[in-house]
Amino acid sequence: MVGLRICHGDKEGMKRPIVMFVTGGEILHGSGQSSEAVVRDVVSLAFAWAKAGVDIVQIREAWLSDRALLELVRLTVDSLSSFTTKVIVNDRSDIALSAKADGIHLKDQPLPIERIRAYWPSDWLVGRSVHDVNGVNEINGGGYVDYVLAGT
Repeated sequence: MVGLRICHGDKEGMKRPIVMFVTGGEILHGSGQSSEAVVRDVVSLAFAWAKAGVDIVQIREAWLSDRALLELVRLTVDSLSSFTTKVIVNDRSDIALSAKADGIHLKDQPLPIERIRAYWPSDWLVGRSVHDVNGVNEINGGGYVDYVLAGT
């Protein structure tokens, strides 16, 4: 599980960190846990992080079957409904839409975000990974992503 801090303005115009919890259930699965146990543990961890005040939970579990991923996202969205924490899903807009998640996180790949954003809910949080300056320049100024995550 990984944490991320990015900043945004609060009501007084001050910068405050946004904390993102990025799931990493594949590590648990690799240690011998069943998919069902991993889903339970990830939901429990997401709940604990939301209770602690994390702003965003990013579900990044590409190794799960479509059905298990949908179940994980649905359970997470449901369990965090009493918090202000947003739930986003890596690269799976179909899963995110079906589970009523708050948005999507996209990989650093050529993708015409401006052409597909129109099909997503207008209030969706859309983030994108970048791995170099070219990736930032590609999306800079387009207004189609809400945040950029600089990765390895």
